[in-house]
Amino acid sequence: MFSFNILTISVYAMFLAYAYFSFARMRYLMLFFQQEEYDDNRFMKMVSSGKLIDRKATAACVVVYLLGLIWFEIGVGTLFCASFLFAAVLLAFALAEPNPIKVGKKKLGFTSRVKRIIAVAEFVSLFVFISIVYSALSSTASDYATHIWISLAVVACVQLQPIFMVASNMTLDPYEKKNQKRFYLEAKTKLNQVNPKIIAITGSYGKTSTKQVLAHILSSVTPTLATPGSVNTLMGISRIIREKLLPEHKFFIVEMGAYGPGSIERLCALTPPDVGAITAVGMAHYERFKSVDTVAKAKFELAQAVFAKGGNVVVNADAVDAKYIEENAGDNLDKVAIVSANAKKSGYKVKKIKQTSDGVSFVLSKDGEDIDISAPLFGIHQCHNIAVAFALAEELGVPRSTIVAALKSTPQSAHRLDVTKIVGAPTIIDDAYNSNPVGFASALEVMKLLGNKKSRRILVTPGMVELGAQHDEQHAKIGELAASIADVVLAIIPERLDSFIKAYETNKSKDAELHKFADFSSAKEWLNQNAKADDVILYENDLPDLYEAKINL
Repeated sequence: MFSFNILTISVYAMFLAYAYFSFARMRYLMLFFQQEEYDDNRFMKMVSSGKLIDRKATAACVVVYLLGLIWFEIGVGTLFCASFLFAAVLLAFALAEPNPIKVGKKKLGFTSRVKRIIAVAEFVSLFVFISIVYSALSSTASDYATHIWISLAVVACVQLQPIFMVASNMTLDPYEKKNQKRFYLEAKTKLNQVNPKIIAITGSYGKTSTKQVLAHILSSVTPTLATPGSVNTLMGISRIIREKLLPEHKFFIVEMGAYGPGSIERLCALTPPDVGAITAVGMAHYERFKSVDTVAKAKFELAQAVFAKGGNVVVNADAVDAKYIEENAGDNLDKVAIVSANAKKSGYKVKKIKQTSDGVSFVLSKDGEDIDISAPLFGIHQCHNIAVAFALAEELGVPRSTIVAALKSTPQSAHRLDVTKIVGAPTIIDDAYNSNPVGFASALEVMKLLGNKKSRRILVTPGMVELGAQHDEQHAKIGELAASIADVVLAIIPERLDSFIKAYETNKSKDAELHKFADFSSAKEWLNQNAKADDVILYENDLPDLYEAKINL
C-alpha cells in the first residue's frame, strides 16, 4: 500500500514538518527545564500543573482529524489531503514557536548538554512518530482507519514533547555524571596546583552581596577570584575554577548555594574553605527545605568544613538564631566570630547605622576600638553584609585601615539595590535579584529615603518566590509595609499576590494607587506613559521565565 507516490510525498512532508515542530517545541521547553536546573521532578511538576500542555497545535490537529472523517464519509477526501494538512499545521506552529535563545528574560544557554538532550529527545520523538505512522500505512486497514491512527499519532506526539525531553535527560544521566566527574576532577587538580586561600560564603540571603564586598576589599590587596553573579552550584564552581583560576590568584571566594541537605558539604569537598561566613538562616528557599531547622543544618555544613581545617567562621548573629549557632558549632564556639548589633566584647558590634542618599555608614566596634565605616551602597541590611566582609578580611590578615579605605569605593552590585540617578529622569532602584523578606523591606526603606516632596514612590514587583507555606504570611507583612511607603504599586501576576494586595489595599492612603499587570513588559509600558522625572521607582524582584512567562502552547 505504501509505495512511492503522491501519498508518500505528503507523508514525508509530514515527517519533516513534525521533525521541525519537535525541535522548535523542545528548544522552547528547554528554557524552563534549564531554569529548573535539569531537575526531572521539578520540571514534571510544572508539566503536571498544565502550564506546558499544548492546546493550540492539538486543537488544530483535531480539526484536521475531524475534516478527514467528514471527507471519508462523503467520499471526497484522501490520506494525501489529511497528511498534507497535518504537515502544514505542524510547520506553521513550528515557525511560530518562540526561540528562547533570542527571547526570554533569561535566555536559553544553548550549551553542549542542551544540544545532547534535544538531539536524543528528537531521535526518540521521531522514532515513535514515524513507527506509528508507518505501521498504520503498512497495514491492510482502510484509509478511514489509517487516518484515525495517523491523527492519534500526531496529537499524542505533540503532547508528549515534555516526556520525550525528560526521558532523554534520564537516558543521558550516566554520561552527564561521567562528564561532570571529569570536570570536577580537573577543577580539583587545578585548585590544588594554584592553592589559593579559600573563603566560602553561604546564607539564606546576603551571600552574594557579602561576596562582592569582600572581593573588592581583597582585590585591593592582591589578585583575587570570586565566583561571579549567583554562580553557587557544584558544576558552576567547577567551571569557574577550570576557566578563570590563575596562578597569581591568592584568594578564591566561593559562594555556596544549598538546595537540600548535603549540598554545601559536596561543595566544600571540592573547595575546602580556610575561612567562611554564614550571612543568614531564614525562609529563602523554604519551599525546598520545609523548615528553618533544616536550612540551618544545611548552612552549617560550611562551618563544619572550616572547623575541619582549623579555620574560623564569621556569623551574622542578627540573622542566625543563637540556638542554631550553639547546636551546630558544638565544641568550636571559640572559632565563631559573631557580627551583631548586640555582640559581646569578643565579637564585631554594629552600631550607629545610617542610610543617606549617598550610601550607608556605621560604626564597627571590635576589641575596644570603634571603626567608622562608610560605603556607597544602599539598604540598611548592607551594613551587616559589610561587617561580615570586614571580619573575613581581617581573618585573612588585611589591615583595618586598608579595609576601611577599600570600602569607600565599593561598587554597587548589579540588580541588588542598584541606585541610578539621572537628571531629568526618575530615580531607579534596581533590586531585581532580591527575593527575600528582609531585603524587600530594606529596599522599601531606601525608596522612602530617596526623592523629594514632589516624588511619587512607585513599587514594581511580582512578589517573592520559594517561601512555601510562608508565602501568604510574608507577603501580607510586606504589603502592609509597602502601604506606608509606596504611593503606587504595580503588582505583576496579581493572582499569586492575594495576601500582599489585600494588605496594601487595607492600609494604603486614599490617594495611593494599585495597578495589576499580567507581566513585567505590561508594567513597563505603564511606566513609560506615566512616570515623571521626580518619581522614585523600585523594581523589587524579577521572576525568571518559569514563574512569569505567559505560556500559551
